[in-house]
Amino acid sequence: MFQRRKSVYTRRQTTLLGFPAAGRGLGTTCFAVSAANYFSSDRKYKTAFVDFEGNSGFLDLMTEELKISEGVVGFTFQDVDYFPALEQRNLSVLKQKQYDVMILDLGYGAEQMQWESLCDLVYPTVNLKPWRIGESVCFLASLMEWWRTGGYVYCRGVLKEEEALLKQYLKNSVIKVRNIPEIRNPMRLTEQDLCFLRDVFSKV
Repeated sequence: MFQRRKSVYTRRQTTLLGFPAAGRGLGTTCFAVSAANYFSSDRKYKTAFVDFEGNSGFLDLMTEELKISEGVVGFTFQDVDYFPALEQRNLSVLKQKQYDVMILDLGYGAEQMQWESLCDLVYPTVNLKPWRIGESVCFLASLMEWWRTGGYVYCRGVLKEEEALLKQYLKNSVIKVRNIPEIRNPMRLTEQDLCFLRDVFSKV
């Protein structure tokens, strides 16, 4: 049986952070795993990582099973509890486990999951290259109520002209684009990685 690490902070409720993606191959999972390790190691929060897409690569990290209930099975790695391929209906079970932060890797097609009702904050990843900007525009248009509030979207290697092109498509929006630096290993964060993550999640 696992000896659970007590949270350093007393929090009223679990904060759910969602990471939806406008397409595949955008680094969304790497970004989300980095966030989980940041909250666990740097902020000392009791953290859960939930993967809705069933990324089989996570199973390679499992050394001992962590069973919460029927249908909610995961494992612990570097003080983060991982739950691969969790069904959305089982999310309420995890909410009862008093995590400080739950990282939800919503993956591609997350607009179909009505994630707005799941998450307290969202960190969408997009691709602004000319040949893929169409899917990003469609994706962001589905988040209209969110991006009108002035939120950020995240992109690897974004250029100024690409950001200008996105704003051309999404008229009347106050959307901002933030570049995701190269994070070589989300399980072993460097000081440079931590500086970026501290800035992004400073309000959590």
